Amino acid sequence: MAVINKSVAIKASPSKVFGFVTNPENWTRFVTNLVDIRDVSPDAPAIGSTFRWTFNMLGLKLSGSGTVSEYSKNKSFGFAFKSKVKISEHYDFIDKGDGVTELKVMVDFGIPVQLLNIIADNRLVVRLTKLEARNILDKIRVMCESEA
Repeated sequence: MAVINKSVAIKASPSKVFGFVTNPENWTRFVTNLVDIRDVSPDAPAIGSTFRWTFNMLGLKLSGSGTVSEYSKNKSFGFAFKSKVKISEHYDFIDKGDGVTELKVMVDFGIPVQLLNIIADNRLVVRLTKLEARNILDKIRVMCESEA
């Protein structure tokens, strides 16, 4: 398993950033390789809400299900994904004052050995995941700062 931590300052309130990040309709907008979100529970994004997803990793299409594992309004949000790759994500929304939110993300994942033999070694996957985490945070920042 590898753990990646990244953060970004966003010129928007925690409630605005939280509302954007926790809305399943936005997930394909800011997660670069997320192809599809479907079968979303009607109560999403409450704890226990489920959804199905498709992700493209290094040309391989991965599909699975996800469950919202944490939901504390305007403070934290998390989910766990079930597929060949075990992934969990946790987001913290920290009010820095003056309309600025620090958004922190922690991604915890493990690549099965048989999948590593297909895509590359674990170091490459960790580097790509770090880049993806940075890209996700940058997209969220830009979208939250530019939407009225």
